[in-house]
Amino acid sequence: MGRVEKSRDMGKKMFKICNATNKDIPQITDLKRCWYNEWDYSPPDNYYQVYEDTILGLLESNTESVKVAYVNNAVVGYAIGCSKLYNESGVCMDIVFDVGYIFEVYIKQEFRTKGIAKALLESLENHFKESGKKSIFGIIYVWNKEAQMLVESCGWKLSGQTYSKRI
Repeated sequence: MGRVEKSRDMGKKMFKICNATNKDIPQITDLKRCWYNEWDYSPPDNYYQVYEDTILGLLESNTESVKVAYVNNAVVGYAIGCSKLYNESGVCMDIVFDVGYIFEVYIKQEFRTKGIAKALLESLENHFKESGKKSIFGIIYVWNKEAQMLVESCGWKLSGQTYSKRI
């Protein structure tokens, strides 16, 4: 288990928020599988290997950019962020806008509404503050009302819209 940042009581069980380590990657990947199963989505064949490689790269570049929530020594949730994001041209958008990015937050279904997601977000927010960032950016699907309510309860404001098109 990584360095414990915060322990909180959730009724009879405690959860701990920690910086993820390499040994957490398989559990994070298993939770990602649960997430996609909830969506009834099947990713491409090599997706999970690329996903694990991406998390490993984030951990190697910044050990505080991936957070995990533990209950009884099992990872029950995670949050992934980064403070450096580059576009195809190599332009460093985080310098231009001075933001930290949160890409994913997922909590196993039976542990939702227990304060875990909020604690993970707060942990990443504190990391970004300590690294000098002035704001946080994340994308939430319009249909994900629970996530919208979560970030709004943490002080986030809607700041734009994103459009996409499958081709």
